[in-house]
Amino acid sequence: NVPAAAPSGRYTFGVNSIEDLAGNRADDISAAGELSQGAALTIDSEAPKLEAIVLNRQNFSRVAGFDELQLTFNTGTDAATVTATLADVELTCSQTGMAGALNTWACTRRIDAADTEGVKTVKVSALDLAGNTAAETRSVTLDFTPPTVVAGSMQLSPELARAADRV
Repeated sequence: NVPAAAPSGRYTFGVNSIEDLAGNRADDISAAGELSQGAALTIDSEAPKLEAIVLNRQNFSRVAGFDELQLTFNTGTDAATVTATLADVELTCSQTGMAGALNTWACTRRIDAADTEGVKTVKVSALDLAGNTAAETRSVTLDFTPPTVVAGSMQLSPELARAADRV
């Protein structure tokens, strides 16, 4: 067993003898081949890098035409599996190149009639070959309802404004 606190790295080891449960020992194990000569083991306890997550917008509406979620991010080259989801529905992702020593990714998903309004979670995950996971989440809002205007409810505030003021 590899100790839980073992630092990541490459280790070389060899087996000099073996012992069975009854206590019988064999010191000449040269016939075992590779293990008697020395073997290598890589311990990886570090999650893959996952960074520079950028969404094209925070609010989406298929009614107003803002219906394509676009996501970009970078992962370490050790990321064997990369997934991105919107409310547990997978986005279509592809590796688009390299940024230094990192892989760059782009993911998309069209907001459609199956999506419901509200605050939703976008989750990006990267999994390496050792089973280490890195994950990040972002919130987006899906809003398909036009605002309702009530007669007499709008007022100008402030009544006096300068150029570039928000009214």
